[in-house]
Amino acid sequence: MERTYNVLLTYDIDSRHTEVRNTLIEEYGFKDIIIGNNGTRCYLPNTTLLKRNTTKEDVHNIIKNVCKMLNANLKRTISSECSNWIALQGEKF
Repeated sequence: MERTYNVLLTYDIDSRHTEVRNTLIEEYGFKDIIIGNNGTRCYLPNTTLLKRNTTKEDVHNIIKNVCKMLNANLKRTISSECSNWIALQGEKF
């Protein structure tokens, strides 16, 4: 069985930002917040989301498929294991 972990996704698209973001959150279980070991809640930047217990490859395929389905032009994307981080908390969008 493939090892799973928390994956941070960041992406750039040229249109349909709200639809893509909402689809990723509502239909694929992505989160717009990350919670630290001490309970600190960090709101992620607008086109950055977290998906728990998955793989980089799965996240990469999901963003490509969602953008294709919604006719959003995916300009670039990075999926990275997220396990050790520091952040400025930010505010909810």
